[in-house]
Amino acid sequence: MGYRRIWVALLLCAVGFSVAAAPMPFDVFSHLYVGMREPELLRLAGSPDFTHAAVAMVADSSAPLSAARDKQYGWKANSVVPYATLVSVRVGAVVAIERDPDF
Repeated sequence: MGYRRIWVALLLCAVGFSVAAAPMPFDVFSHLYVGMREPELLRLAGSPDFTHAAVAMVADSSAPLSAARDKQYGWKANSVVPYATLVSVRVGAVVAIERDPDF
């Protein structure tokens, strides 16, 4: 009987703390820039709604082909902030920032 109470308590905690990420306000978006390091982006913008990671083969001066880690972080819009934000990161630095109205 004691184990059942523990499982129920853990389940309630997990359900109670599952919160979706918030959209990115304009004042945060205005501080983003190309070249920003990935940890600084995540500290400033908070948790993204989704993340997509891929490995791309790119030509480099030191090697003919090398694997570069590409990531995209996305923040969805809502009724308060009607803009979706997508930030592309390559090898730990921001390379592109997009912000589009999401109707």
